[in-house]
Amino acid sequence: MARDVKFLGGISKKHDLKSPLINSVVLSNDEHKYWIIRKLKNVFSDFSSVKVAVLGLAYKPNTS
Repeated sequence: MARDVKFLGGISKKHDLKSPLINSVVLSNDEHKYWIIRKLKNVFSDFSSVKVAVLGLAYKPNTS
C-alpha cells in the first residue's frame, strides 16, 4: 500500500498536480516507521542488552 501512495505522489508531481492528501499520507507513513523505536527508547534507556522480536500477520483470501 505504501508503494502505491508513493507512486501516486510521483505521478502527481510528474504532471505538476497538487496532491496534499497524498503528500500527507506519505509523511504519516514515514513517521509511523519510527513510532516503535520512540516507544522502546522511553522504556529502555540502554538497548545493548535488549532483544526484540517482531511478529507479523498477513491474510490472503482463498489460500490454505
